[in-house]
Amino acid sequence: IVELWPGRGTMMSDVLRAVLKMRPGLLRSLEVHLVEKSVGLKEIQKERLQEFTSAGLKIQWHEHIRTLPNDTSPVIFLAQEFFDALPVSQLVRRPAVVPPGSPSGIKCASSGWLEVLVDIAGAGRAPESHTTDDPYLRLVLSKTPTATSSALPIVFGGPSSVAEYEKFIDSVEVSPESADIIGFIGKTLASRKGAALVIDYGRNGPISSSLRAIRNHKVENLLASPGLADLTADVDFTALARSALAAVGSHRKSDDFKLRCFKQVSQSDFLHSMGISERFKTLASAESVGVKDLEALKAAYDRLTSPKEMGETYRAMALVAGIPDDGEVPGFPEEFHASR
Repeated sequence: IVELWPGRGTMMSDVLRAVLKMRPGLLRSLEVHLVEKSVGLKEIQKERLQEFTSAGLKIQWHEHIRTLPNDTSPVIFLAQEFFDALPVSQLVRRPAVVPPGSPSGIKCASSGWLEVLVDIAGAGRAPESHTTDDPYLRLVLSKTPTATSSALPIVFGGPSSVAEYEKFIDSVEVSPESADIIGFIGKTLASRKGAALVIDYGRNGPISSSLRAIRNHKVENLLASPGLADLTADVDFTALARSALAAVGSHRKSDDFKLRCFKQVSQSDFLHSMGISERFKTLASAESVGVKDLEALKAAYDRLTSPKEMGETYRAMALVAGIPDDGEVPGFPEEFHASR
């Protein structure tokens, strides 16, 4: 089992606890690999998962997904709120529509798709003289198409697709690193069989401008606090699915398993199909549950499933390899096909 950026280890702890309850003997044959760069979070994860390592579970930490062991055993990938944190490039087509939240006065010097870049604002002024409302950095447009903007046919699935998209969009966010990682996951699944579950906020199709900076739980100027604020962007699930299938298609070997990708569904639909309502009722009806416990359970249930909270904003997508062509994947009723 591989989890990308496992945070405080909560999701992996829940997964392993379920394994321990349903198939306790399986724990000793599992290997868990956590892709995490933060030294502090690694320590938190080690502490949270100690009960499982004490029971014989093998856990390894990696700083990058490409350092995972290259073997033939089946693998499950978990990526919850991972892809939203990866770098994105904002592209604007001339005649340009300036992305919402960008400084006014952005000017183009060339036609076609141009890239939004970061520049120094106010030459001669010291960084400390700038404020949150008047940041030291600014956004500008490239004078000519860049390597990223020139790769749009790959992102959209061919030149004809770019022409179709250009009918209704003037700006778009792309994430080459997301495409690279989901492509690696797809190729790994095709060679070893297994599954990947992606849960994040986003939608299908091109996203115009969602990149934002969050500091102290509040959205602030994108360039106000570089290095201090968290940067995040909505996930284009169509681009992820297309990238995974394309990566496998271009490197497919004769003995590879067929990779199937299933369209994203809302987190609410996914969790309900997995039995969250029944689980909630079971926990709520336990004799040991008091009034405050019940209130906490109800609040957690609503937070995960309510359309007003995470239920609709967050989406879930699945990749699977090694199942029959007509095999179903619980929670995901519709398969994604790159040509559609």
